[in-house]
Amino acid sequence: MSITIHSLRGRAHPPEAGGRWSGRLESATIAISQPALELLLPPGVPLTVVHVRSGQIRLRLNIRGGVELVIRPAASDAGSLRIEVLSARLGILPVPRPLITKMLRDKLPRKPGIQVQSDGSLELDHRMLAAKLGWELPPLKRARVLDGLVEFCLEAPGSLPGGD
Repeated sequence: MSITIHSLRGRAHPPEAGGRWSGRLESATIAISQPALELLLPPGVPLTVVHVRSGQIRLRLNIRGGVELVIRPAASDAGSLRIEVLSARLGILPVPRPLITKMLRDKLPRKPGIQVQSDGSLELDHRMLAAKLGWELPPLKRARVLDGLVEFCLEAPGSLPGGD
């Protein structure tokens, strides 16, 4: 179980009286293992990571007989994290994409930085979400699924990848 940081460049600022750390990340490549990915899920979310391999993540949503989702993370054109729903099944029955989109729109809390796209994909603006915590993050350049790992590469335009 691991989160591996292959490269990281940026600046951190210590907290001022009772505050929290803040900073600016210029580039990073981070790999998250399947067990670590499961630990990052919010408590109480009825979701299990079945496997991470072959360019996709298979999840089980543990509600009403179980829904199996196959997703793939990707970088959007805007540099946000895009989670593409490749397929969904309720038992042996495939779930049509319009129904997936409707379920996501109806069930996900409406929060800034989290959007359901018309094709049923989910877009997370990690920069907006991190800014609320005092951190400036670069755009997501690449997200890929390897056997047992999900890798994210963040890189500011014009920065040198991977370090000094």
